Amino acid sequence: MKAPIPEDGISVFSARLPHMKHCMLHTHPFHEFYFSLSSGGTQYAADNSYALRPGQLFSLPAGVPHLCTAWKSAHPVDSVVIYLHEGVFSERAYGEADCCQMLKALVRQGREGRHEIELNPETLQRLTSLLHDLCAEKEEIPGYTAALKAGLQHFFVTLMRDPNQKQHVALPPVAPRERFAKLFHYLQTHHTEPQTVSEAAERVGLGRSHFHALFREASGNTFVRYLTRLRVDTARRLLEETDLPLTEVALASGFEQLAHFYRCFREHTGQPPGQYRRRGE
Repeated sequence: MKAPIPEDGISVFSARLPHMKHCMLHTHPFHEFYFSLSSGGTQYAADNSYALRPGQLFSLPAGVPHLCTAWKSAHPVDSVVIYLHEGVFSERAYGEADCCQMLKALVRQGREGRHEIELNPETLQRLTSLLHDLCAEKEEIPGYTAALKAGLQHFFVTLMRDPNQKQHVALPPVAPRERFAKLFHYLQTHHTEPQTVSEAAERVGLGRSHFHALFREASGNTFVRYLTRLRVDTARRLLEETDLPLTEVALASGFEQLAHFYRCFREHTGQPPGQYRRRGE
């Protein structure tokens, strides 16, 4: 079959390799990703050659000479081919920055001569199913181009999550506030329970020293002061709305020692707890 050449977008199609011995290597102005479904053929890329077997993925960046042929095979050699122009995904578009990073990683590996992309069996199984579905898409079906782009996003996400590829992907830095959003929510709902810096750092995947710096940047406070403020706010509410003894107020707010409660409460409000309660009477 004649390969569908994309003018400025994506093409995904199934292909059966030709039994031709004398073929010239060729290049494209777009990137090609070749996924082998059977054995018997040979993939040539620049100065390298690879004997094909089922489940191989090759990165053939724009401008890299390559050729895939089945002239040594006694049986048909099938594959799925992806053509992708550079500008299809944008780092500024919502949800596409990760795809751009994975694409850059694949292109970089291909340009460095590492055309065969190392993947684990689970990833290959997912890719086989995904590419089969993409090949079933037809131009006459509504949403064809949207389906191709969504499918390629799924393709890149699947690759990004493969243990062999994580090391190659330089993800964009996460803003401190965004990184800590879930931790802030957790502390707001669990601050009356025992909390430690080590546990909090583990929740956001950071070491202690790095955690301290980023937490201060995200919250404007140290972890201990942020947690103490939440506990003092809870104590203030209990003092205003209940008649609980001060010892019970302290425990219900997350303070395990009464003396520590008194000291922190006065530091944050300027008054000891008993005086704060009498003020509202």
